[in-house]
Amino acid sequence: MLDRIARLFRPEDAQKKASLALARLISQHNLETLPFREGVSPTRRKSDSQQVAVGVWLIPCEINAKDTVINFSAASPAITYDLRRSGIGILSREVMKGSHVVVAMPDMESVWRFFECKIVHQSKRPGGWHLIGLFVQRIVEADPREVTLFRLQIGDLPEKAQAPEFATRW
Repeated sequence: MLDRIARLFRPEDAQKKASLALARLISQHNLETLPFREGVSPTRRKSDSQQVAVGVWLIPCEINAKDTVINFSAASPAITYDLRRSGIGILSREVMKGSHVVVAMPDMESVWRFFECKIVHQSKRPGGWHLIGLFVQRIVEADPREVTLFRLQIGDLPEKAQAPEFATRW
């Protein structure tokens, strides 16, 4: 209860919240490959770059004064190059237009997290790839219907849930 009252006088830091959520995802991937008691440090939440390859989806978005407009049908596949608390390096076949993008990233249990990111740089890589540097700004809270529509769009639902009316249940 005191925490709720304190939040009234102290606004929430959206970038810090997104940074912590991304650090948790990095920790999950680290723990998946960590042998028992080897290389354990007091904290796993470092700002160092961690090379982690995870399949993600890039969704171009428009930033308005009030909210973020996301078009899930414009999602394109990509893969992470490296992760750090404040940002994500992405390898993509496409150059991203605009200044912001939403990155849809699954955790180890296939729960999708959506991060609004500012595009910091785009560098050409051999083989037709582009390295896109993203600064994480906040978590985008998608409602269950939007997540279902997104999962239908990318084909990430079980066969029995593929019916078009599944998304309208929400």
